[in-house]
Amino acid sequence: QELVGTFFNSGSAYVFKLRNGRWVLDQRLIADDTTANPFFGESVAVSGSTIVVGAERNRTDSAGNNLLTNAGAAYVYEYVAGQWQYQEKLSASVRTSSFFGRAVDISGNRIAVSAPEEWVQNGVPLGYYGAVYIFDKDAQGNWNESIHIADSSFRGGAKFIALEDS
Repeated sequence: QELVGTFFNSGSAYVFKLRNGRWVLDQRLIADDTTANPFFGESVAVSGSTIVVGAERNRTDSAGNNLLTNAGAAYVYEYVAGQWQYQEKLSASVRTSSFFGRAVDISGNRIAVSAPEEWVQNGVPLGYYGAVYIFDKDAQGNWNESIHIADSSFRGGAKFIALEDS
């Protein structure tokens, strides 16, 4: 059994394992590419051998380019050979200062990431309504954006999300 913990704005997520009835620190997760104050670890989710960590104030895209304040990111880690290893960085296809990664969830081969201050839908400014991005894992193990939900009914932002097992 594992438990992922984090400390607000710490820049880390901590993985704990239950050993002999006690939770002990197993591994500290960090993002190698983070810039100052990314809020890495503000949100975390775990499903099986995969952990997702949000960093809502990360400034770079998946390739580490295109600086944009508060664009956000989500980092995926897989449990391989007895340790958690970085696999992939996810970013929003609509690049705005949306705080992508404020909330994350994972269920099996599907990840949901909120962008509570996204303000564009189909190129049209909406105001701060928010969005949810869904990523699905393909046969090669890559995470691909499959659904982008942005709607004016999210007024106040998509701050909390949850996936349901089907």
